Amino acid sequence: MPRRQRRHRTETVRKSATRHLQTEVVTTMSAKKPQPLIPRRTHERCPVCGEISYSTAGVHPQCAVRQADEKRLKRIKRDEKAGKTAKPASSVKPWQKTCPKCKALAHVRKKVCECGHTFAVRITPPVNEGG
Repeated sequence: MPRRQRRHRTETVRKSATRHLQTEVVTTMSAKKPQPLIPRRTHERCPVCGEISYSTAGVHPQCAVRQADEKRLKRIKRDEKAGKTAKPASSVKPWQKTCPKCKALAHVRKKVCECGHTFAVRITPPVNEGG
């Protein structure tokens, strides 16, 4: 005789008999939840990113900053496209060097600039160890 399987308390078993066939359908309690009387409030979506926003203004704070800076960033990008200007020598980082031909900044290990200028290579004398 087969042993009966134990079921969790929240589950109910319905048996339906159709002629010679008996089937069991297991339904959990969570499937029987009623519909809410008051529908859930839909939250406003942020006009910048499209995600749900819980702020009172309806816009995420970081999106508001991005929206405020949009005009300034467009102007900066437009100026960069118009012409790349050489930065003053004081803003050159230790890992950068300035091309004498086009005045563009390049990495120290770069041997050839984008404009075609070849940088001079320093050859260091070999070090004698243990003499």
